[in-house]
Amino acid sequence: MQVQKVILPNREPRYLLLDDDNRIIQPVKRYLKHLDHLGRSIYTLKTYCHHLKLYFTFLDERGLTYLSLPEKGHRVLLLSDFIGWLKAWQGKNVVGLKARRSSRTINGIMCTVIGFYRFLAFNGEIQGLDFLLPTTGNRPSYGLLAEMRGYRTGHRSFFRLKERQKEPETASREDIMKMVNACTFLRDKLLILMMYEAGLRLGEALNLWVKDFIPWKNQVKVVQHKGANPMARVKNCSEGILDIPAYVMQLFCRYISEEYAGKDYTYVFVNLTGRHRGAPLLADTVEMKFRQLRKVCDVNIHPHVLRHSHATELIEVGDWDVLDVKTRLRHKHVQTTIQAYIRLSDSYKREKFREIYRKVKAHEK
Repeated sequence: MQVQKVILPNREPRYLLLDDDNRIIQPVKRYLKHLDHLGRSIYTLKTYCHHLKLYFTFLDERGLTYLSLPEKGHRVLLLSDFIGWLKAWQGKNVVGLKARRSSRTINGIMCTVIGFYRFLAFNGEIQGLDFLLPTTGNRPSYGLLAEMRGYRTGHRSFFRLKERQKEPETASREDIMKMVNACTFLRDKLLILMMYEAGLRLGEALNLWVKDFIPWKNQVKVVQHKGANPMARVKNCSEGILDIPAYVMQLFCRYISEEYAGKDYTYVFVNLTGRHRGAPLLADTVEMKFRQLRKVCDVNIHPHVLRHSHATELIEVGDWDVLDVKTRLRHKHVQTTIQAYIRLSDSYKREKFREIYRKVKAHEK
């Protein structure tokens, strides 16, 4: 069982699941094609393909097929056994046992598997899966705080594990600037600062074209481009115009005039040396660069930590409202901004409490 990457005529990658005889597993191919037509990102298609590889491997080990689920005695136990298989308890003794995968990871895999079966059911390829289909009960009305409640249609999955709330990782400005100063090329300095000072995702930063920068306004446009780097995408088509600090724009101008190796002035971040000189920079190359910088600077900073740090700084230092932060980060839901991107420091929370206490004392007088 393996995931096979294929390149389409337009140079975009796609993924297929092959069995042990290197034959395409057709139901998975149809499901991924359906998601592709819905506009899911290439990263999503790749992740889903790997998730389904785990499920089909599990079935193969037990001498079952994906059609075994509706059979008597398998409707619930098969998927719950798969959850146990995913946990794959490991440890030297009973006391030290721990799951190989976190609840969050397992929930993501189960979401893919259930989505796969729902597709088959809706497409008429499999029967007897009513317990996996969304319910159609009375739909509650949307109020002012509907988004804050996190309301979703349908019932909660019967196979969902409880997740421990995980605080987002952030880094201090001092540590981030330490990484910036450790960079040899202006390109790398600019890339880190665009993700930190503009709150861009890695794919969005790699998607930037030279014409997206507006130097006289200190602004940058986040627009989805179709070019030679199909993996560089704007997530959820969340386009917009962002203000950036003047010193970052000055660094961009220096980079273009002194170091830029692109031939057609499209992608901003390109390879500067080697046989791929001038070609768009790939995410794997950036990840490798970050690993090197983490060792040199002795800091634990990943590309997406820069976006989290930007959101937290807007709240703590800039005193921004969370709705303003949501708009700048171009999130669809404010709950995403609150839960996944903002980590307030203890000193900030302590100062906010003291501020309220001072106001209460002043009011009493």
